[in-house]
Formats: sequence, structure tokens, C-alpha cells
Amino acid sequence: MRRIGTGEANGVFDTEAYLAYLGLRPGIPVFFSNHHFAHGLSALFHTDWDDALIYTADGCGDNVHYSHRLLRGGALDCLFGDDRWLASGAGSTASASPMAMRPTRWAIG
Repeated sequence: MRRIGTGEANGVFDTEAYLAYLGLRPGIPVFFSNHHFAHGLSALFHTDWDDALIYTADGCGDNVHYSHRLLRGGALDCLFGDDRWLASGAGSTASASPMAMRPTRWAIG
């Protein structure tokens, strides 16, 4: 996304083609979230903690291997590993084929 000058996933993702590929009706809202944020939230959801340091690590599908987030005072702040740390042109070619990206990145194939 950085390489083509946009910070918005909707700027490179063909939502309607993706919905059609999955056999879903047009117009369904599609939302994007940093996947390390999603990892951390899923673990945090099962706690009753008011304060926490959330550390995530995985195989680097987007050129970010890990993240650190701090839950304090009801706010979850990213210390490292949010979208600012993504490398330009980041993306996993292993999951690219069903992603319906516009031709500047990926296409259904």
C-alpha cells in the first residue's frame, strides 16, 4: 500500500470481486484490521485484566514478526508492530490468490 501511496486497504482491495469470489451478495461491508492487533485482542478478551503488556509473534505474513501493546487506563496503545512498521509492498503471496486485489497488486487467479 505504501508503494502505491495509500494508507487505506480499500484503496487496493477490490471488495466486490472478493465478495463475488466467495459467493456473497454485493454490498456487504468489509473491514480491515492489523492482524497483530487482532491476535492481541483475541487473547485479551479472555481475561479480566485492567492493565497488561500484550506481546504477539508469528511467521511474518506482512513483514512484521511481532508486536507490543500496552493496556492501561482503558486504552490499548501500540508500542511496536502496528501498520507504521509494515514494509512497502508487504503481503503474503501464500494467501494472495483468493484475495481479489486489484491488478496493481494481486488478482484472483
